Amino acid sequence: MFASGSDPFLVLRCNGAARRTATQRSTLQPVFDEHFDIDVTDPAAELVVECWDEDSFGSDFIGVATVHLR
Repeated sequence: MFASGSDPFLVLRCNGAARRTATQRSTLQPVFDEHFDIDVTDPAAELVVECWDEDSFGSDFIGVATVHLR
């Protein structure tokens, strides 16, 4: 699946809002140097960061991390 690299991108979710990074082409060591603004009104909010591998016929899930913003 990742032998020659992947085309990863991130989806960030918080409080019902979602943001997507640009796809990093053919790499196993992506750098996502992007900035997003998401309003956080709930003190117990979590930021969910999903990593995906973009393909011609859809995207493959790589993994997820959850950050507690408290």
